[in-house]
Amino acid sequence: MSVSVAGTGGAISGLSVLGAVGWFPGAGAGGNASADAVDQGSWLVARLWNTPAVLTNTPLPAGRYRFILTLDGEATLEWAGRSHTIAPHQFVVIDGREKITTRNTVLWARMEWHIHLPLLRDSTLLARTGHVTDISNDFEQLVAAVTNTISIDPAFADSAGGPHLLPALQALTTAVLNDAHGEPAHLTPSQNAVLTAARQYVDQHFTDPTLTATGIADGISVSPAYLYRVFALVGSSPRKELQQRRAAAAQLLLDAIPVRGKGSLESIARRAGFTSTRQMHAAIQHSAIPNATADHAPSSRAS
Repeated sequence: MSVSVAGTGGAISGLSVLGAVGWFPGAGAGGNASADAVDQGSWLVARLWNTPAVLTNTPLPAGRYRFILTLDGEATLEWAGRSHTIAPHQFVVIDGREKITTRNTVLWARMEWHIHLPLLRDSTLLARTGHVTDISNDFEQLVAAVTNTISIDPAFADSAGGPHLLPALQALTTAVLNDAHGEPAHLTPSQNAVLTAARQYVDQHFTDPTLTATGIADGISVSPAYLYRVFALVGSSPRKELQQRRAAAAQLLLDAIPVRGKGSLESIARRAGFTSTRQMHAAIQHSAIPNATADHAPSSRAS
C-alpha cells in the first residue's frame, strides 16, 4: 500500500494525513501537515512534516522499530516516562511497541521508517536504541536519498523486489546506529559482505537445531576459519551470533504467548532452534535480553 497526501489546514483534516504513518492529533487540533509514505507490509518509508501540534502514535507489532530522522525544526518525544528533544541532523530508533507523544512548537520535518530489526540478538546494538543521537552528514544524505526515492514511488510497494528492500533498510539502520556510537569501520568491503551474508543466513536458518558455524560457512561459501576471523573483528563469533538470534526469537515468543507449563516452554524452545528449555534460558540470560521474566523460568525438572 502507498500513500501520498498533503494537509491543507482545518480543524483536524490537515493533521489527519499523518495517520498514514501512524500519528494522530488530539481532538480539535488544527494545523497543516504533509505525508508521503510507502507501506510494503514488512516495511514503511515516509517523509513528513507538520506545523505545531501534539501527536500520539499507534504502536507497532513486536519486533518492529521506528527510525526517525529530523531534517528541520525540532520536537520533544515522550515515551516510557522519558522526554527527549530531537533536532536537525539527529535520529532515534525506538521500539515500535512504545506509546509515544510528540510536541513541536515550530514546523517539524522528518523522515520515518518502520522496519523489523533483529536487534535483540545483539545486546550492544539493542542498547543503542532509544537514544537521540547525531547522524553523520554522509549517512544523513544516504538515508534522505533512500527515503526520497522510495516514498514518492508507489511501485516500490507492489513490485516483486519490494520485500527484498527490507534487508537493505535493516543494514542501513544498523550502520547508522554503529556509526553514531563510534564503532570502528575496520572491515574491508569483502569482510563486511561476509559478515552481512552470515547474519542473513543465520536469520533464515536459526530454527534448525543442527546448524553450526561450519554449516553457516558452507551456506555462504567461505571457510569456517575465515568466518571466525571476520566475526572476531567485531568482537563476536558464529556461535554467539546463532545463540543470540535464537534467544531473541525465543524471547519474542515468550512475550507473545502466556507460558506456564513445561510443554509450552519446550515447544517454544524447539521453535527457536534450541534442543532444550535449559539451553534456551541460558542463552536468553547470557544475551541479556530485556523482559525475560521469572514467569518463564524453567522448573528444576526442565531439561
